[in-house]
Amino acid sequence: MTIRTMQNCLKLLIAAPVIWLAACDNANLSGTATSPNYEEYIQEALRAETKIKFQLQGANAAVDPPSFLLVDTTTGRLNLPTSDPSLNNPFAAINTGDGWGNTTPIIINFEGKPLDGAPASIVNSFHMIKIDDPLTTPPEEQVPQPLTPSYDPSTLDPDADFVVFVSPTAPDSLTVLLTKPLDPSSNYMFAITDQLKDGDNNPVGFTDSYAVLKTRDPVKVESLQPAQQIIQLADELLSRVGVNSERIVYSTWFTTSSAGDVTYGTKGITGEAIVQISEGGSAADAWRGTANPKNLDLTGLYNMETVEVGDPDPDDNIQFSTGTISIPVFLNQEVENSAWMKTPWAAGMPSIAVLLNALNTGSTADQQTLSRQLIELDTSAEEVKAAQTDPAAQARVVRALVGAKLTLADGSQLDPDRVINKFAPVPQVRYQKTIPYLMAIPDIATCPERMPVIIYAHGITLSKTTLLFLAPGLIRGNCVAVIAIDLPLHGDRFIQDGDKKIVTTPENPGVFLNLQYLPVGRDNLRQAIVDQLSLRVGLGFQVSLNLDNDNPRDIDSLNPLTRLTTVGPLGNGVAFVGHSLGAMVGIGYSAISNRPVSENPASEILFFNNTRSLFANPGGDIGYFLTGSSRFGNFLRDGVLDGQSAAYRAYKAQNCTPDNISGEMCFEMFWATLTPEQQAAINVVFNQFAFAAQTVLSPADPVNLIEQIPSDTPAFMMMVRDDTTIPNRLTLGQDAVYSAVAGTLPMIWNTPLMQRTSSVINPSRDAALFREGEHGSFIEGNPEAVTTEMHTQANSYLGLGPITVTAPELLEKIPQQ
Repeated sequence: MTIRTMQNCLKLLIAAPVIWLAACDNANLSGTATSPNYEEYIQEALRAETKIKFQLQGANAAVDPPSFLLVDTTTGRLNLPTSDPSLNNPFAAINTGDGWGNTTPIIINFEGKPLDGAPASIVNSFHMIKIDDPLTTPPEEQVPQPLTPSYDPSTLDPDADFVVFVSPTAPDSLTVLLTKPLDPSSNYMFAITDQLKDGDNNPVGFTDSYAVLKTRDPVKVESLQPAQQIIQLADELLSRVGVNSERIVYSTWFTTSSAGDVTYGTKGITGEAIVQISEGGSAADAWRGTANPKNLDLTGLYNMETVEVGDPDPDDNIQFSTGTISIPVFLNQEVENSAWMKTPWAAGMPSIAVLLNALNTGSTADQQTLSRQLIELDTSAEEVKAAQTDPAAQARVVRALVGAKLTLADGSQLDPDRVINKFAPVPQVRYQKTIPYLMAIPDIATCPERMPVIIYAHGITLSKTTLLFLAPGLIRGNCVAVIAIDLPLHGDRFIQDGDKKIVTTPENPGVFLNLQYLPVGRDNLRQAIVDQLSLRVGLGFQVSLNLDNDNPRDIDSLNPLTRLTTVGPLGNGVAFVGHSLGAMVGIGYSAISNRPVSENPASEILFFNNTRSLFANPGGDIGYFLTGSSRFGNFLRDGVLDGQSAAYRAYKAQNCTPDNISGEMCFEMFWATLTPEQQAAINVVFNQFAFAAQTVLSPADPVNLIEQIPSDTPAFMMMVRDDTTIPNRLTLGQDAVYSAVAGTLPMIWNTPLMQRTSSVINPSRDAALFREGEHGSFIEGNPEAVTTEMHTQANSYLGLGPITVTAPELLEKIPQQ
């Protein structure tokens, strides 16, 4: 079977993974241990008492994720079977994704007897390889790269990529925990072999349904032929790294989620808007057609205005000013039917995956109709097909499709769903909002020349006003300004709903986190990342006015914007600092800020360049670290149970609501009433939710973005030992919902960042662990000595470049993995 035939057939196979299963001919999907059509090793595997839980038909149809069998190749999106398509259903939310989670565990279920959890049974029972896309790369050109296993979950091997084990609490499953994130938008295959034993020390086997795909005899059901080709390709490629294919009892292929594609796509259209504005046009010439469904004028986008300038503080010679900036907003902010909470970003272009599918498998009339429209858009069907493997062609196709509405021969719209992902990475602009900023700058007597600026992003439930405390520590002795805006749904960026404000507060962090509608929570994070980019662009336009060759603005103490530049006299430029959520946002921002979208280096420096970044107390693997957070763990558990358990809702109504007891406290009360068996059952629900949440959040999660920060952009991370808001790491056995890459330390280990306990002249990738302090020490001053040292290090790093350590006794060595 050719690659193209396989690609076309997979569409028929995968588009509805439960419906087609029930329609298959039962006689062709089953076999027996004595079937003459099966090889002897297959007959042996069919006789096993304990088998992979894998069925391709009927009410018991079962395929464990991740797998290509659970992907809709019409759209390129995941396609878990679910009867409820609402986005508040976590499994429907997963189906908006363009790949499987880069850090989520792989759990393969068995039926029969419990598995033998002894190391001798598990060693060499699981193998994983990274490959090129099997739909576009011929088998003979594949060079599989094996990943390194380990087998002891209690002691993580820093050289391993994953750990394989059988949990005592789940003896019917083989668990694979990733100890390093898988690469985004990448292809992997894995296999389980019969070296895995059950409790009677007998090899595991597989079901009739899997035998149909495993055998070398061509399957009689045509729609299953491409699946058989993939399974046999997996066996072949795994055999190249030393796995005996006849001992493989299960193998599959899967693609990981993209990471940063949408925020980078947004940067791309932002770059086009800059060109249009600079040439006297409008940003609406970039956000055009269906990318601007409200036909917003967008005049004045990225404009900044000074509103009020305070008097310099006589103690530190710093003055604060307020102003506004006009930014694009891609989130829905309507209160009717709680649309702000339920509506994720929408794509401002048709999906390349949907388009490619129509060009490959659609009717002749549809193909001709689409080809004509593509030519009118200054691209072609051939270029769309080339975009599968050619990044330059993909960039050209994306530019051509922004704002387009393609129709089929019958006049219906291609891809009316407009789900945003790597196949359609440019969002629709929904609003042009003028939002406040807060800026701190040394008084003009102290710093008479123009100076660069530091962008600051605040933490969850806080606001830009935390800059009032932070700024003196960052500026002291430096001629730099610091500017901040509120993150979405924080501070002044509330949504007015009648006489109440919808805003993220310490009492209600769920407004931003939005664990009820996971794709919206993901896009709140994306909006926060892109907002920093919009602020950076606004600063670029201000500097272009200041340094205009024909008519530069004079420095004006009453307009601090006139005092800014992108490159200071010491060579320092625009930098970034973020705390907590702001640091996580900053990782996403830093991953795209220095990734070019134009061939004009001067424009990149003026509007986008980020000279260095400081991340104070960030966390990665959000879906998992939240459950291990003392601050947010019970908030999450309360929310999940409230949506999943009628018994819990009844308990709340009777025991908590009458006395106005918080959800977090109510959960603690409820949990104390449960038996250990009941708690274990509920922990299964929490693990399922974490899997769903992390799969959805993967494209915007800092754990997947930190390695995308260009190597020539310095990055410095601070953290505090035993942080109770964002855990340093999770502990297997102690944390019922566990990931080896959740928290702060795994990002340091896997990037990797170099630990620092003394001064550094030329920082590059650095980290400091404070032995004392709190999550908020960086922005709250408690304890004072820790805050002072944090500010000293940040001041020297952001202002001049070196990391100056004055209190090494407050630092300790970062623990090994």
